[in-house]
Amino acid sequence: MPGERFSVLYMRPGDPAPDSARARHRIGSLFRETMFHSRFDQLAAYLVRNIGISLPDNHRYPSCWHQFMRECRIADFIDTITVVYRYLFWHVSEDIANWWRDSVRQIMAEENLAYEIDDVGGVHPRIDSEFQRNVASALAGLEAERYRHVRDLLERASGNLSSNPPNYRQAWRATLSAMEAVFALIFPQVRFAVDEIERYLKPALRVMLGLGAADDSETALAGRDLGRNDSRQDYLRARLSTDGEGRLLATPFERQDSSMMFLLQQADCLVVRAPHAPPLAAGTPVPILRLDDI
Repeated sequence: MPGERFSVLYMRPGDPAPDSARARHRIGSLFRETMFHSRFDQLAAYLVRNIGISLPDNHRYPSCWHQFMRECRIADFIDTITVVYRYLFWHVSEDIANWWRDSVRQIMAEENLAYEIDDVGGVHPRIDSEFQRNVASALAGLEAERYRHVRDLLERASGNLSSNPPNYRQAWRATLSAMEAVFALIFPQVRFAVDEIERYLKPALRVMLGLGAADDSETALAGRDLGRNDSRQDYLRARLSTDGEGRLLATPFERQDSSMMFLLQQADCLVVRAPHAPPLAAGTPVPILRLDDI
């Protein structure tokens, strides 16, 4: 874009920041504009009434407001942005209020603050653009009537994240419910549990991603004794290691409860146990699936 600053065009921002001295300095400098000069007394009283902030006696000078914006608590800094918008809207003009909103919005974007301002001056946590694209893509893939309930749950989760304050617990619950609903549509006779996810969903995802069927040919030595298997094929979560001779060991966790998701996070592989497999001793070769390949 012709005439734009170099840093805006070419410098890649890092993660959004919850606070910024540069942003505070720039927003504080807005109080030097002439529309504030005759209104500092009224604006100071408005802040006291709305958020209980007391400014020094020299609040009639722009430098006082600039210093306040640079040094106040982050909550007071954010609240002041909203309260100033309200004051300008109700006591000056809508155009001036929108100028304030748009100026602060631009500064927050350029300084990569983790907030965004709505059309009436409210400040909210900013959900990153990659997340927004992923949500939009997911919702676009759920337009069929069959997925209406799933779509509603995801929209509810997104709304909980965007609320003020964000309701993370309800967002997480709605997301899990959406996952369970999708799983039930694809595998209607199967429980939404870790064992069934490993057994049914992972092979389906491999096919969808063009990876083909999982390769069961890799083996490791069992790191401990294993008992007789039941009538189902099992995938035991296990950790990989090597023995003193450099041989690969796969040691299944003692507990394999399908509700214990943290064990799946700690696992390096799955030990495949065929239906009715007999007991085997530690050191016996067993087929494994590496989780970093799935």
